Amino acid sequence: MDARLEQERIRAARDVVHAVLLKSLTPKAMEDSAKKLGLWRKGALSLQQEEELAVVTDYAIHHYRPDGKNTVERVLNNRGSAFESTERAVLEAMSRSRFTVLELDPSNDGVTIAARDRLYDEPLLIADEGLAKIAERGQLIATRVVPLGGLAVLTGAALPFDRELAADLLSVLERRWPGAVPSGLRGVSTAEQGRIVADLVTVALRGTERLRDEPLEPRTPEN
Repeated sequence: MDARLEQERIRAARDVVHAVLLKSLTPKAMEDSAKKLGLWRKGALSLQQEEELAVVTDYAIHHYRPDGKNTVERVLNNRGSAFESTERAVLEAMSRSRFTVLELDPSNDGVTIAARDRLYDEPLLIADEGLAKIAERGQLIATRVVPLGGLAVLTGAALPFDRELAADLLSVLERRWPGAVPSGLRGVSTAEQGRIVADLVTVALRGTERLRDEPLEPRTPEN
């Protein structure tokens, strides 16, 4: 199948799935997620950039787990059979997705982007024609990667990420969990993975302010 046609088919399925996931979110999920990301003030969402709503929604879909399962897992368990084959494949892939930092290396075809996952130390081929047209070699972005066989697609916002901050953040993560980076965050709990994503998002949005005000150092166990 033509690469553009395949990308359009996957993108259409992703959009259908994402719409279902959005409808499954509760106000509580959005509120708790916004609080985790520092985007809730005076009883309401406090947004200064267009991308911030997308990252709150992404966090609510993938990291809000009131019963131990996130929205993707609940929809997959309860309604997975209702999706057509491509949509179900995308939904299943979303259950394996990850929010991470990518270093981009745009290809010449204008359809795909070669990238290296800086947290998982993996090469990826991203199917995103829009991003392929504007991406620059060596550019870093924080975003969610959904693996689909030999390709991957992105969901949510693609946040520009400072190279120096990326190095600092990776260093802090390595100190907190030796060997976890770059190994797919092996040994890191689901709850702590959610905190890592919150750190990635807020560093991308607030830069050095996040590292200065809320240093990402190992916690002291509570009594």
